[in-house]
Amino acid sequence: MPKLKIAIIFNIFHFSTIIYINFVKMYYWAKVYIFISFLLGGYQLSIAQQRKCGYDNYYQNILKEYPEIVEKEIALQNELKNNNQRYAQSEGIIRIPVVIHVLYNTESQNISDEQIKSQISALNRDYRALNTDKLSSNHQFYDRIGDTEIEFCIATEDPWGQITTGIERKYVSKSSFSYSGNLNDADENYIKKSNKGGLDAWDTDKYLNIWIANFTDGTLGFASFPNDNAGIKDGIVIHYRVFGTIGNLLPDYNKGRTTTHEIGHWLGLKHIWGNGGNCNSDDGISDTPKQYDATYGCPSGIYDDECSPSTSGRMYQNFMDYTDDACMALFTKKQAEYVRNVLNSSRSSFLNNNIPCDFISKVTNNTLFKNIKVFPNPATNYLYIDQLPSSKEPYRIALYNELGQAVFTTTTNDYNTEIEVSELRKGVYYVEIVNGEHHYNQTVLVLH
Repeated sequence: MPKLKIAIIFNIFHFSTIIYINFVKMYYWAKVYIFISFLLGGYQLSIAQQRKCGYDNYYQNILKEYPEIVEKEIALQNELKNNNQRYAQSEGIIRIPVVIHVLYNTESQNISDEQIKSQISALNRDYRALNTDKLSSNHQFYDRIGDTEIEFCIATEDPWGQITTGIERKYVSKSSFSYSGNLNDADENYIKKSNKGGLDAWDTDKYLNIWIANFTDGTLGFASFPNDNAGIKDGIVIHYRVFGTIGNLLPDYNKGRTTTHEIGHWLGLKHIWGNGGNCNSDDGISDTPKQYDATYGCPSGIYDDECSPSTSGRMYQNFMDYTDDACMALFTKKQAEYVRNVLNSSRSSFLNNNIPCDFISKVTNNTLFKNIKVFPNPATNYLYIDQLPSSKEPYRIALYNELGQAVFTTTTNDYNTEIEVSELRKGVYYVEIVNGEHHYNQTVLVLH
């Protein structure tokens, strides 16, 4: 009996020890799992909450190599103060043909044509001040909202004269990229050079090149800028999960504003707080208030800092700040003038560009235009626009060819409009109808 008791006690002790050890192991690995999940979750959270643009590091590095860039920036800023002489040289809409280079390692990274087109639509709304979420008329910055009169379209002809969708796709062996801002960044070279694994730029004097890729270092996008001697690397690069307004997008960056922001850099705009991070730094634009540093998240109301006490506060709604997409709403009038000056100087090759384009609708207001009819399509002799609703404001109606040239314009309050197309060359044309802030676009085909 004593031996049996000892055996029972021993077995109880033995199994208790095993249970304890397994419990300790489970506890240990549970802590490890939670810690790793926290790190990964925190990383994803940092992407979702902290906008990261590669501009600042790149700008500092480029200044070391090409210090004369500052002189050119100052010259452009002075022109704005002197009656905007160059700005006046190019009245009307400036269109910019775009080519999209999609680099993917997984199917989810190979974004759809629809997602790409949603981004072009978002750009045209933002750059024409047609975004439906723009500031209300009683907002302190409402009177500073600027229309750049710049529109973007997807190229339908490549540099070799061949018909194209304006979208290139390539499978790459790298599953992700990072960006340092160095002038010879290895991953940037990979993305922008076919002999490194990526896709070459199309003629950078005629096309805005946009590369789409996957970044795991928190980078949402980066851009070259005027006079930086980028050459064949000129253009912008965007994380595939912040490009467009549909698809598998990061929740805080689902309105296409990262691309709006990066093209702002490509057109010469700095971050709204300048390059410093103190009140002595500035973006060189007179109607954007000074700001100490970047604004993150989505503030509300007047947000003061050291640089803007007792004023209207930070302009955190500006496309060149770091707020979430839902909080971005405007370029200012002077920012609009500045980018127009850039297109009249450093990027003047885009002024008389003859690259055929597919114009993507900026916005169709279904309430105002729900009954409108544009017919026949295809048209041979006449094109009719019918059932325009009565309005105190006149309608501006235009017909554009593939080069973005207006072949017909009129202003009317009539219920219908007739456009003669019998003398036009056969091809694709674009009807645009504007009434105040409401736009309607439709593609039509002219045949003879």
